[in-house]
Amino acid sequence: MPERVWNGMTSARVRLTRCDDVDSRGRYASVAPRPSARKDGRLRGIVYTMILLLSSLALVLGHHFFYRYLDGKSIDPDAAELPTFLQKQNNVKRIGTAIAHGSRILLSTAIGVTFVQHFWETLRSRSLAISQIDALIHSGRSPFNQTALQAAKTSFTLFSISIVASLTALSVVLTPGSLTVSTEVERQTRCLVPSVPQDITSSNLSAYDSTTAALGGMISSNSYLPPFRMNEVVNCGRGASSCSYNVSFVGPAVDCKDITDETDFSSLLDPSPQDLNYLTDGIVVPTNAPYLIWNSSVFVGYSSGIGVTIQSRDLLQGTLQAANCSMFIATYDVGVRLESASSSIHVWNTNWYSEVYDVTFLDNYAAMGITMFGEVIFAGPDAYTFVARSAVSSGYGSLGYSSFFATTPTGNHTFTDTISHFVETFIQNASISMLSGNIFYGVSNDTATNLQTVTTTCSSTVTAYMYNSKRLLSTYGILLGFAALLTAYGCWIISRKGAEQKLLFSGVVRIGLNEELISLSLKSGIEGQTVAHLKSTSGALEELHPEPYIRDEGDAKDELISELTEEEKCDGHVLQPIPRRRQRFTGICFRVLLLVLAALGFMALNHAYFNYLSGKSPTPFQLSNPATSLLNQTISSDIGIGLSYAAQVLLAAAITISSVQLFWRAARSRGHSITQIDQLMTMQAVSFPSSPLRAFCTSLGVSVCALLAASTSLVSVLPSGSLSILTNYTREEACTVLVARNLSALETTSSDFTSPVTAVMMSGTYLQPSSTCNLGDSVSSCSYRLQFDGPGFNCEDVSASTNATEFIGRLVYQAAITPQTVNDLTMRVNVQAWDAERSTYQAVNCTGVSRRYSVTVSSGANSPSIMDVTESESESVIHANTSQLSTFAEAYLFSILELLETRFVFFELGVVQFGMTSSRLNSIALPVTFPFSGGGLGSLGSFALDGNVSVAGNLSLAVEGIAQNATLSLLSGTIFAINPDNPSPLENTSTTCTYSLTAYEYTPRTLLLTYGIAIFLTTLCAFSGWVAMRRNGVEETMDFSRFLRAVMNEKLYSVKNSLDMDTKLKADDTADGNFTPSLS
Repeated sequence: MPERVWNGMTSARVRLTRCDDVDSRGRYASVAPRPSARKDGRLRGIVYTMILLLSSLALVLGHHFFYRYLDGKSIDPDAAELPTFLQKQNNVKRIGTAIAHGSRILLSTAIGVTFVQHFWETLRSRSLAISQIDALIHSGRSPFNQTALQAAKTSFTLFSISIVASLTALSVVLTPGSLTVSTEVERQTRCLVPSVPQDITSSNLSAYDSTTAALGGMISSNSYLPPFRMNEVVNCGRGASSCSYNVSFVGPAVDCKDITDETDFSSLLDPSPQDLNYLTDGIVVPTNAPYLIWNSSVFVGYSSGIGVTIQSRDLLQGTLQAANCSMFIATYDVGVRLESASSSIHVWNTNWYSEVYDVTFLDNYAAMGITMFGEVIFAGPDAYTFVARSAVSSGYGSLGYSSFFATTPTGNHTFTDTISHFVETFIQNASISMLSGNIFYGVSNDTATNLQTVTTTCSSTVTAYMYNSKRLLSTYGILLGFAALLTAYGCWIISRKGAEQKLLFSGVVRIGLNEELISLSLKSGIEGQTVAHLKSTSGALEELHPEPYIRDEGDAKDELISELTEEEKCDGHVLQPIPRRRQRFTGICFRVLLLVLAALGFMALNHAYFNYLSGKSPTPFQLSNPATSLLNQTISSDIGIGLSYAAQVLLAAAITISSVQLFWRAARSRGHSITQIDQLMTMQAVSFPSSPLRAFCTSLGVSVCALLAASTSLVSVLPSGSLSILTNYTREEACTVLVARNLSALETTSSDFTSPVTAVMMSGTYLQPSSTCNLGDSVSSCSYRLQFDGPGFNCEDVSASTNATEFIGRLVYQAAITPQTVNDLTMRVNVQAWDAERSTYQAVNCTGVSRRYSVTVSSGANSPSIMDVTESESESVIHANTSQLSTFAEAYLFSILELLETRFVFFELGVVQFGMTSSRLNSIALPVTFPFSGGGLGSLGSFALDGNVSVAGNLSLAVEGIAQNATLSLLSGTIFAINPDNPSPLENTSTTCTYSLTAYEYTPRTLLLTYGIAIFLTTLCAFSGWVAMRRNGVEETMDFSRFLRAVMNEKLYSVKNSLDMDTKLKADDTADGNFTPSLS
């Protein structure tokens, strides 16, 4: 019986009658079928596909060559290697992501052509249920939907094609990470650099005081003179963070052998009076320095060479050491590294080739260096050190004030190194200091021309882009390979059967508006399980015909029609067997809300991830450590763009759902030609119709939403530039450092701090602070601010009121402590100086005061710490009886006063000479060039290469600088108060440390603004779609089955043969929304 009914339905013909409807739309008569041929368009289809594929390839190559152009280019603004626009990483990242998006769109569109061709092949090859056709069309839009499993079962080939099309998104996610930023990009170029003159090995020149002063500064600071800075821009280019080169030169070297086991230390441990008299040349050693801790003997001769024998005693450890050191001439292979704020020299290799015999300049220089150790040093409790001035001691008086001799908080004495290593280090420092140009070789009196240039290779380190071409080309290559195979398959189908177009409204009308489907619609309606097959009819037309199937109930079509009145037939009731009912709106509303919330979730994750990266240093990829790999630049790019791309897809889906409702609202609002409906469908599918302007005029709402959906690519393009690499990123953290305590209230049992102050004055600067920020592996520098009170000077220039007649031309420098009175316990000193070269006389009166120092301490991973006094304000005058000093501030300040007064400098036969003035310090072996040093703030004067003395240009600042440097040196932690209760003048304090490092910098403004605008516009589209859905009365879809039901009505079928692309149709303003001819 059911089969009979189906056979009857298929054999019957619909009898269309002329009817008058209530709307008076006119009378429709049957029209003979008009054959229509499907356009072939083989060549055009193949060319179109190839253009898409080649355009995508062109963008891939453009992406590759763009990154290749950037590869190795410095992003430092001073380098000027790139336009300012491309120096900004965010711009480059956005350009790369945008190019990847363009390539993806073209590639997926080309694959989409193949999908369309195979879709039509599938429709022609076998019968499919309407729900299966819907599932295939859904998979063409995205394989990730609720009908994905059904689509895969229906046609695995079509589903696979859609998967490949979707995987083109990997190009957007993965390729931008091919370009990273490296702070260690090394460049090499041939260059001319300064080196030690070769002829110094044969010159026999006298040593000048400038060389003595230089050696004294080296041994006092246990460092070397910085190398002469060449024109780094010429040799290494602009924007280089460092410039390095290797040179070789000849200099002195020393070989020390430990002879402790074979040495008799009796004369060191318990020297006889005769030994003491011999060692000190009759000078009485103070009773508070009873221990001989250093004794040495320098030997110079043709047979014995040049060297020194040393005995030492560590009072703290109770150990004895002895060493014998011999000088050699050696070739040094060194590497010089110049940075913006510091420089360093690394000794790669030393080759000895001859002993020193005191003939050439190098021999003399070596002898001067080794003689620095020829001293006699005594020590006692309370950190007291006595360096004896002896006729038999050969030293220059600098060793006892070096960092090799250290004291403990309790005032005991120890050494910071072994004898052998300390001596070898000093001689090496003396040799590499020749690269400074401040050692007089007799070549030139000017530092810049005191060296000779040699040709070598300069290596510079810059911050530049680094391009991993393998990653980009492999990603694109795999996707292009699959796309090429699929497009070749699609072109093969086109070459055989012509090019097919997407299934638009006109296509639904063409294949669906036929007698058999109308008959089925009259009886039972078009349902998801309805099976149909695409068949060719007369001419080149193809129609979708239902397949026979067994029904459980119902009557024949003619019986159904006979039961209806003519009016019911004309009203089209027979074509709508499904009863109308207003559906609930929870489905689509919930989906849109869920999509927007999911997009918000991905956006929040993107923001949180970038915020997590901000301030952290990028790391190399480590598969074994996933947490560390999250900090990798490539991985962070992949994750960031992946999250934003997911948000983009979700927002586009929400906008598309809303535009569907607007589409059906537009279809119900007024009549549109079939061409216009096709264009709206194309626009709604986020494609570009042949006439976009016409689509805009057809429905502004659908067009705007479609454009917004297409513009969601900006959601992943713009935020990609929110994360960049900053080489000078700063981060602040709480930290604990050392600061000077209240020195005016700190008691001390010692009144002699001449040793540390002498070391300060000889260096011309301060001792390095010991407490700095913790420098991790990725931190390049750190800084913090301190504020504390300490002793200082307040100096007043009295040159105009001083009689300089007896001073000028006879003296160079002289200082005198102002005697105190009962009523005036102020500590003052008068300092006078004459600069013969500039013919300048200066005189200042300096008063001891307590100052409030505001200091910024900065330290680098490869550079010494710097203390910058940002403010120094005099608070009060220090009043103290110099014969009864009790506090640390008083004793420390008075030691500075005494050392200023100790020496005077005068002219004798036109030569600068140094004399002693202080009776208390007369027996101490001060450095021979004291108080002049290498220059700088805190130096009273310095030596030119030829030995001439240059006095500080501003004597007031120089004297104040000495006291300032002495006070700052307290932060070194090597100067103690010698107080049982508070041995250290320092205490812990909490402050804020500012760390500078290479790290990610996240600028959330662009990301949050982009996401905010995207969410706002999506919400507007969703609201418009909700309003349209309310007016439509039903949740609409763009399913094939929905359009098929919409055209299955008697009124549209009655004019089938007169339909063309300009025919206007309008959807009924009902929940069913059937399309019928329209006159407006």
